Amino acid sequence: MFSGGHLAARLAPLVGAERAFRRGNRGARSRRTRHQRGLSTEAAELVGHHLRKESGASHALALLIELDEGADRPDFGGTICVGIADGNATISRQARL
Repeated sequence: MFSGGHLAARLAPLVGAERAFRRGNRGARSRRTRHQRGLSTEAAELVGHHLRKESGASHALALLIELDEGADRPDFGGTICVGIADGNATISRQARL
């Protein structure tokens, strides 16, 4: 995950977070590569589904980010795909940064 755990770091200290937020996992990049799906909403759904299944959590959030090419990549922007999985379904969205 390109966020480097920053999303989890912002959620974990919130009052009451311990009742819902158990842990973060930074393995999405290797999972995406392992499944050969590239950056897509389908990949975000797949990663979210597998994270939920492997962790035993009720919900999982997958955040996949691919920066634009170039010497100053962070300044150019990128694409983000978010997948959210629960026991019944997985949904995803894609946006440009």
